[in-house]
Amino acid sequence: RHAAETLFTRTITSRDANEWRVDGRKVDAEEYQTRLKGVGLLVKPRNFLVFQNEVQAVASKSAKQLTELLERICGSEDLKADYEELQEKKNEAAQVSVAVYKR
Repeated sequence: RHAAETLFTRTITSRDANEWRVDGRKVDAEEYQTRLKGVGLLVKPRNFLVFQNEVQAVASKSAKQLTELLERICGSEDLKADYEELQEKKNEAAQVSVAVYKR
């Protein structure tokens, strides 16, 4: 590994306990997630382990449902309200611009 690389390891034991390590050093869940966020990785637990029934459920989704799922996973869903507000402001500005041009 290069000096700038970080190794993240999450282990689920036979007793369903979690163990997190960063560069081989045992850390708690909070530090593990903080470090992942620090390098721009999602930390939602459901993104770490995918079960077969979830794969089948994803495969049977429509294009619109897949888009919504991907937006939720990548976090862009969190920006939807801001995007829609800015889109409305843009549309209003375009209308004003057309009105000014017509004068």
